[in-house]
Amino acid sequence: MTLKHEPQVRLRPMTEADLELVLGWRNHPDVRQHMYTQNEISLAEHTLWFRSVSGETGRVLLILEVDMVPCGYVNFRCDEPGQAVWGFYLAPHSPKGTGKLLGRAATDYGFTVLGLEKIRGEVLPDNVASQNFHLRHGFVLESILPEKIAGENKIGNVRRYLLTRGAWQARQGRTE
Repeated sequence: MTLKHEPQVRLRPMTEADLELVLGWRNHPDVRQHMYTQNEISLAEHTLWFRSVSGETGRVLLILEVDMVPCGYVNFRCDEPGQAVWGFYLAPHSPKGTGKLLGRAATDYGFTVLGLEKIRGEVLPDNVASQNFHLRHGFVLESILPEKIAGENKIGNVRRYLLTRGAWQARQGRTE
């Protein structure tokens, strides 16, 4: 299925009411295979995680809605002033074109609402679709991390992508 009209797109804060839906997306094999921790997560674990990170300063958890239907998850982890690492995934079986909407909405949110100067994304070496996604949205390959520790896993060659405010503005014809 492909989006055939100009959809209404919005990002809204994730709430506890979204936990089961988002957990279903995250545990889907097509999503899970590209996560740092690839095991299935229980609702109890997911709830503990949500309650823990929801109270953190600099953590923003969002749900992408297209035509009022939840279809994606985005998070920003702002570790340094003006900078964030983002993560995202779509609901499995989202219509073609939903990823483009997510990328546009999330980067707009990061630079306009959060006032970021830099957004980084970390992508596992075998996730070619996400690598290409970042490049299509104006990110550049910033570095390749020789080793990343994720729980008990050591993952090598994680690609780190960077999008600056200036590059984002140039793609939109802005000179703010």
